[in-house]
Amino acid sequence: MAEPRARTVADIRRELEAAEQRFEALLAGWREIGTTRSIPEGGPSREQLDQVEELLRRQRGTLDHLHQLWIEYAQASGYHAPQ
Repeated sequence: MAEPRARTVADIRRELEAAEQRFEALLAGWREIGTTRSIPEGGPSREQLDQVEELLRRQRGTLDHLHQLWIEYAQASGYHAPQ
């Protein structure tokens, strides 16, 4: 059975770029539905609260992933990255 090849700096960079694009899209979604400017005068609906909660959860997961990728990218580039 063939062994999978090790990830290269270029592989990590491509994954970083994709994660950055996901985070930018999530941030745009938050600006649209998750800021205080988007809360109606009478208060948010349960549906809006659920949407904002899910959006923030996805942002947090993507941001954590970006952090790990940057650490991996720094290490693969020969730098010591803080944990």
